[in-house]
Amino acid sequence: MLRSVPAPRRRIAAAVIAVAILLLIVVLLLLRPWDRTAAAAAPQTVWQAISSEMTGEDVPVATALKAYAYLTGLDIPRVQIPAGVRGDDTPTSASGALRWVRANWAQVAPDQQAAIEASLAPQPGDLVIPVTGPDGEEIASASRVATADGGVPGGLVPTKVSSDTEAATIAEAIRADVFVTITHIGQKLGLPVIREGLFVNDVTLVLAHWDKGTTFWETFAKSDGTNYTPCNLVVYKNLWSKEVAGQPLSPTMHVTLTHEIIHCYQNQVIGDIDSAFGMPKWIMEGSAIWLAGNDTGIVEPMTPGMYRTHILGKPERALTGRTYDAYGWYALLDHLGRPMWSLFADAWRAAARSTGAGRSEAFIAVLEGDADDVERAWAPAFARESSWNDPWITYGLGLPADATAPRIPVRATGAGYLSSLPDRSNQLVTVTGSDGEIVVVETDGLASVHDGALDSELAFTSRRFCVDGDCVCPPRTQRAGERMADEEMHLPFIVAFQSPAGGAGQRISSRTLAEECGRADSPAPSSSSPRPSGKPPVASGHRPPTCGTRCPGSNGDPHLRTVNGIAYDFQAAGEFTLLRTPDGLVDVQVRQEPATGVEFGRVSNNTALAVRLGDRRVAIYTTAAGLDVRLDGVVQRGADPLDVGAGRVERHEQGIAIDLPDGTVIWALGRPPSGIYVLVDPSARVMAEGVGLLGPTADGLGIPRLPDGTALPSPLDRHEAYQSLYVRFADAWRVTDATTLFDYDPGKTSASYTIADYPAAPKIATFIELASAEQAAGRAACADVADTELRDQCAYDVVVTGDRSYVRPYVTVERLAERGSAALDEPAAAPGAHAPVEVLPVIHRLAGSALDPDGILYVSAVMADRSGVVVAIDPLTGRILHETPVTGSGEVDVAAGSVWVAELDAPATGGPSCSVARLDPSTLAVQATIPTACQGLGLGTDLAAVGGDVWFVDPSGADAAGAGGVLRRIDPATNRVAATVPIPFVGGTLRASAAALFYGDPTKGQFRLRPGETALARIGNPGTEAFPAGWPAGDGLWAVTEGGLGFFSAATGPSGTIDLNDADGGILVGADTESVFIERRGTSGTNELWRRYLDGRVPVRLATATTAATGIGPLELTYVEGGAPSLFVSERALTKVWVLISRTNPAESLLLVQGAGLPTP
Repeated sequence: MLRSVPAPRRRIAAAVIAVAILLLIVVLLLLRPWDRTAAAAAPQTVWQAISSEMTGEDVPVATALKAYAYLTGLDIPRVQIPAGVRGDDTPTSASGALRWVRANWAQVAPDQQAAIEASLAPQPGDLVIPVTGPDGEEIASASRVATADGGVPGGLVPTKVSSDTEAATIAEAIRADVFVTITHIGQKLGLPVIREGLFVNDVTLVLAHWDKGTTFWETFAKSDGTNYTPCNLVVYKNLWSKEVAGQPLSPTMHVTLTHEIIHCYQNQVIGDIDSAFGMPKWIMEGSAIWLAGNDTGIVEPMTPGMYRTHILGKPERALTGRTYDAYGWYALLDHLGRPMWSLFADAWRAAARSTGAGRSEAFIAVLEGDADDVERAWAPAFARESSWNDPWITYGLGLPADATAPRIPVRATGAGYLSSLPDRSNQLVTVTGSDGEIVVVETDGLASVHDGALDSELAFTSRRFCVDGDCVCPPRTQRAGERMADEEMHLPFIVAFQSPAGGAGQRISSRTLAEECGRADSPAPSSSSPRPSGKPPVASGHRPPTCGTRCPGSNGDPHLRTVNGIAYDFQAAGEFTLLRTPDGLVDVQVRQEPATGVEFGRVSNNTALAVRLGDRRVAIYTTAAGLDVRLDGVVQRGADPLDVGAGRVERHEQGIAIDLPDGTVIWALGRPPSGIYVLVDPSARVMAEGVGLLGPTADGLGIPRLPDGTALPSPLDRHEAYQSLYVRFADAWRVTDATTLFDYDPGKTSASYTIADYPAAPKIATFIELASAEQAAGRAACADVADTELRDQCAYDVVVTGDRSYVRPYVTVERLAERGSAALDEPAAAPGAHAPVEVLPVIHRLAGSALDPDGILYVSAVMADRSGVVVAIDPLTGRILHETPVTGSGEVDVAAGSVWVAELDAPATGGPSCSVARLDPSTLAVQATIPTACQGLGLGTDLAAVGGDVWFVDPSGADAAGAGGVLRRIDPATNRVAATVPIPFVGGTLRASAAALFYGDPTKGQFRLRPGETALARIGNPGTEAFPAGWPAGDGLWAVTEGGLGFFSAATGPSGTIDLNDADGGILVGADTESVFIERRGTSGTNELWRRYLDGRVPVRLATATTAATGIGPLELTYVEGGAPSLFVSERALTKVWVLISRTNPAESLLLVQGAGLPTP
């Protein structure tokens, strides 16, 4: 997802006339805007009670039934509505509650189902009104449900219609408004307008002649197994009876009607009944209420109360746990400039195509709801302080004057105020006082502060605020003259915490100058170049470890080396004491979990490391983005070193270094999925006294002693060895809740990570137990590791996991042993990156290439004798895996577990014929041959694959102007040509990303087709057809235009841009969904291929081009494409293909290939 560039921080100037300051402070002291703790609590509403049970994305069945019974007044057996007052936050639509009930329908008892179904059926006297025609039908054409033997469901109240004429007039007005609004909303959303349908009505409207609780409307999708109708509207008597016949509809009728029609379009986009019922409540209800208000400018009756009790009243509620009260988040996105109306259809569609929690994530991604501008503004907006300017202002239609968010009063103490927030939520805190001169604010997410007067600070993760004096260390202290705070802040001040996806913890604590400045008799730390903040300078780095590559540590799957240099493998699962001194001053713990992507029960790796630093805890955790550092449970996001008591934590590009007070240094290296490579350079005391998994070994089993000093005896067999190592030894060194240094999610403890029978007995495999072929393959993959013992450990890891990313930490350790921690900041190269390899010395022409998800390259080539061949290649080694002849080589792609190759047969008579051959990727044997269409005289079939389907261009029906051509889809299930999609012209190029097809021409424009769509959609810049081919990625194209590099997924211009002229810039050569690939000139003068991530991660160097020998002499290689696409990216690897003049036959060409494994995020 593209993220907007954060705006520079702005501070209110402090140079204000003294008198003005005094007056301002007096006014503020009188008004005390920061002191907004909750007033006397209002009585809880029924809807508050029900909402409090809906904390997650899914609504429990009991809660769904309570919601439906409350809103409709329906008597549902065994459903008890919670106590509370009927507040002004009560929804006026039961559509959401009905959807939640339907999502749990299998758990609803038969008698409860019967009561609900009876309430949904047209009742005696109801009007069933067709919604068709631009002028509308006579209301007399509507049908009235027969009244004989009629009644209404239990708990509902029939009401007398004043007159049929009056009801008919009102019904006609509602019908007309429904028709006009359906047309208007469909066009505004960019969706096909819902119409009557050919055999069934896509829109039905029922005027119920009875009240249904407080419910004005119900809207739902229906399916009879064959037909799906997205728009079934019921308006109840308690709303429509308030309308005046012959007068325009009331604002309440119009805005609630619009709300329901939004639901119709949601159902249309979602497309099936199960998905319609299963969509997250915050998406369906929150977007409907916001769109209706935004379109009409009318406030729905529930909106003011929703602001008071839910939107502002519950800032700590997770976004995905909200319902209608997600309204406030949509209002913020609108204020931040999102084109909401043009985004919602795609967002609903993305959610519908996903499952489970992925629905919310896909929806948020389309709206760029996790972008920096949202994260910076969301929490401060809850403060609702208009005089402070953005982002401290709350926005939204219907915001009542008395709606405010609660502010928690906190005094900063040494122990600190600790709290946590769920996924995408917020909290306001008022810091009322402090035990020290410095208040420290830390968070895993983002924090912003404002003191209501002169000072504010936005969107930080950790700041130290001076609240008393100047916070400069006095003379005769260790840090005399140094300023110990980042900023000034006046007490009291407000802290707005924002929690990102995944949740966050936060801490507010105090520090005294006495604690910070130190005693005069302590040696002052070196400070050759103090920074303006007064913090110590960034360290120049550690020297190489004294133990080189043979330091004590734990790495890979995991391989352990003890303080006395003995190596053993320990693949248990749980949390263990890695190394500890008897007094506990040195205490290092490790968390081992089953390795991902590997047969369960085989191996584990290190997923977390915890270290004691005085009275503080430092913990390191693997995440998708790398290694997270937490200090006492709070994530430390900054790059600056952390001085923790007498210890220090330094972050580097490829790992973390921790200095312990006794001189021990611990390095944590690596990224998932290979886990954390732990390396310890121990002090003399730790070498002599250390115990734990890395303690000195004893005779017998040859592993460290148990905590009580017991040495385990030599085992008699593998079973006894397993029992000794993975039962007695493992259990003895497990940490407990009392000794653990780790952090835990709610509901988890240290025991949550214990798997007692892991690994599965009797698997005590080592490198020497691998087959000789596996050993050779592993050593080849780890050829860049020089140390023989480390190379064999690396080889074992690669063989058992099948993942080459395990190579990188071993290479990093060798660099660390040579150059110290400076090596950890050198550009990371992708694992397994190799020099270009000549694969086919002589070919006539390269016809097509494709890379499969596992990184195998398939090429289709015309050889020097003009025969066709398809070759499977390992691009990392250049080894040909398989080869098969074909009839006339053409385009290649991979889909549905097969390789698809276009073939051209040109017999002497009868004209050319084209087909697509389906090949088995493991053998290249032909599985099927499908007749297709030729692009033109002497040209084969232009094909591309997406979503498991294979598409090709059929120009055979085109007229002289180029109109009439189509795309045709090959159904892999039947190997037959199925659907067709018209193309705007022939002669274009067909390409694909993992998510969409792209067809186009630079002068005529580019078009996209996503799976499930039936028409091509233009993408590019508005007002012009011409558009460069670009690089497919996701559902759009990266293209270089006059405005720079942009990502285009619609015809409205770029949805995101990148500046390739900055320090990380270069020449664009490719792209995928999370990055762009660029060429840069290296310091050695060669061209380098870099991966630049869209989310701001550090760019990674993937490969270096060399000089290739050709038929015209040495040629400097470049990654810039000169014609057909030649850079291919899969999930795990990247391959570059060059076609150059052959060395051995200059009249022909050669094929050169370079492969590189992609770094794991």
